[in-house]
Amino acid sequence: MEIRTALFDFLIKRLENGGDAEAVSLKHRLHRINISLQTIDCELAPHFREEGNSIILDDARNGVPLPFTEMLPVSRVQVLLSALSALHNTLYDLDPIFLIDISEIKLEMPEMADLFDLFLRHSSQKQLLVIPNDAFLAFCSDALSEKIEDEHHLVTLIDLTEEA
Repeated sequence: MEIRTALFDFLIKRLENGGDAEAVSLKHRLHRINISLQTIDCELAPHFREEGNSIILDDARNGVPLPFTEMLPVSRVQVLLSALSALHNTLYDLDPIFLIDISEIKLEMPEMADLFDLFLRHSSQKQLLVIPNDAFLAFCSDALSEKIEDEHHLVTLIDLTEEA
């Protein structure tokens, strides 16, 4: 899958230009990122590779790349979170803080449940701020009311439609 976003392009450009003070090759940096991606709990196998003058992210699970457009929406988010985290961590030696705007995305109930679970798993290790649509906000409110409070991470829902 080839991913094109402003953040992704920015991080790839930093990676190509050296990214850090170490004098290591692009191939070596990609190898380090791919090793960190192997440790991520993900049903997909995101993998960076060089192709000509480009760096491509694909799913190397079966050795056959899975096009990004053919992935389920939650799988796309999962791959992006994993890949961008590994890339950012390699470049800056820090985990990123993600701001994810899903306010315009229409999801079915099973997808909402999968996305909610993905965000809970991700937020137990990294910082994540999500701008939800009304349906996802309602789903999260219901789902959180059923879960036992977990002291390892904090989930706060802010309803911006309420008057102060």
